[in-house]
Amino acid sequence: MDTEDLSISYAEMRDRVGGARFGDVWRVDLTDDEQGALEGGFWQSSSAEGHQLVEEKAKAIEWRREWVDGWLAENGLIDPVVRQHGLNLPPASLARFNAAFLPVFGPHPQSGPTEPTLREELERAHDDCSARDEHRDDHPWSPPEGLTLQLLMRTFDNDPRPFLSGVIDLLAFGMALPEKVLQLLALLFEQKDRDARLEICAAIEKEGRSIEQIVAERRRAAAALFAGARRADRSVLIGSLDRTTDQAIPPHYFDVPRNLGFEDNSIATDQTIVASDARWQRQFDAEWREKPKPWVNVRVDFRWLVEWLAQQLTREIMPGVIETPSEYGGIVLKVVASPGGPQPPASPSNMRGLSMSVSSIGPSSSRKPRLVVSAKKRGKKADKFERVMRDMRADLANGALTLESLKDMLEKHLEAKYSASRDTCRRARAAVLASHAE
Repeated sequence: MDTEDLSISYAEMRDRVGGARFGDVWRVDLTDDEQGALEGGFWQSSSAEGHQLVEEKAKAIEWRREWVDGWLAENGLIDPVVRQHGLNLPPASLARFNAAFLPVFGPHPQSGPTEPTLREELERAHDDCSARDEHRDDHPWSPPEGLTLQLLMRTFDNDPRPFLSGVIDLLAFGMALPEKVLQLLALLFEQKDRDARLEICAAIEKEGRSIEQIVAERRRAAAALFAGARRADRSVLIGSLDRTTDQAIPPHYFDVPRNLGFEDNSIATDQTIVASDARWQRQFDAEWREKPKPWVNVRVDFRWLVEWLAQQLTREIMPGVIETPSEYGGIVLKVVASPGGPQPPASPSNMRGLSMSVSSIGPSSSRKPRLVVSAKKRGKKADKFERVMRDMRADLANGALTLESLKDMLEKHLEAKYSASRDTCRRARAAVLASHAE
């Protein structure tokens, strides 16, 4: 019989993809007792720790199943809308399934499965949860250490329209990725053999960053940049839909969730959001049918990019004073009014100390940064910055942290510990360490 006439059920597709991707742990499920404990809730559980373990195991199982469904949807083997509504999914063509499955996972293994030990099951569940939490996209982007307007200008040498991928890497990592990493990434996206792809991923990780980290950080940076482009009063990106004619990408294009496309310097609909958000189901249905082309050869308006990045780099250095980068290489200090208080007068007597600070850290060129006084009110961002500084000082005072441990703590751990963005934690730590050094 011709393989085109054969079909494969949704359940069998899930089992084959899940087994190939996750191994024997794919067949792990909650026991009847665990299911009862989960449904009974915290108060009916034998212990708080036991209930938490069951919850984590259930989350890991659900995450693996969502990953498999996502892969099947991306390859056009299931309709995610039908799946989301809990309807029965029709069988798919076996030939079509094999065309998507074999280049990635290889032949279906013939040997029977082996039951994983309890230790292996818990370790794999922990790894799955860690991978899910470490690289999820809902962490907001914040400027990485070392990212400045001067670095932006040096990198692109005032190119009026730098290419998107270079801009994204600078926003994501505070530097351009090494040429070797870029070559490995290009090779990875062209490679279909699974073993070869794993070898390339291992080679990328030896260069200091995992492929998961690179993808996640790029997506965060792109989401922030596109949010800025959406709010711009004009088109600030330019690209092509046919590789021959350039067009301005209008701000309203980003009303629909967008992110990086498959190839470099491209933008496409963010299917991870559109497929899971009920507000965008009609958009998803339309794109599923019509397969719209992504924008390619995308470039960014450099003047707007400088202005936008300057806004992102603005920070509070002391109560009532914020610091924003200057286009001449130094900084500009802005005095802001306290909530409910009078606006500070713009008199030389009140600014003498601030003027000295600007002069001492400004550029060596003849063009001095200026002091700008405005009546902007301090908002939640300043309150959160002060709260994080208070919490850090309290941890140092009660012995929960030492100056050395605070200095060496990773930013992702600071973010989790103090429930603030990495940028806020980074600035608060610098201020606390500076005050102890005096």
